[in-house]
Amino acid sequence: MVEVMESWFFADKAALIAYYGQGFLGNSLPGQTNIELISKQDVFRALEHASQHAQKGRYRKTAHGFDLIEKIDPVRLRAASPHAARLFDVLERETTG
Repeated sequence: MVEVMESWFFADKAALIAYYGQGFLGNSLPGQTNIELISKQDVFRALEHASQHAQKGRYRKTAHGFDLIEKIDPVRLRAASPHAARLFDVLERETTG
């Protein structure tokens, strides 16, 4: 299970790169494909480092978090996080059942 919501951002690195624009260091993000294995400290360290010279500035949860979470591709998130996939399955059953 992910430790912080920001882990979900790493499921869709293309969305992060597009959101932050020029100066974002996308190549410095963790290469782990199972985002549940990335520690909380590594998530925040990577976001801060990658965004330090970006157009939108350094990552801040209150300024960027909610905008980013809505841009993440749910298909990519399901593939990168077994627990997120299970959550979505439950929510879909509850809303369609």
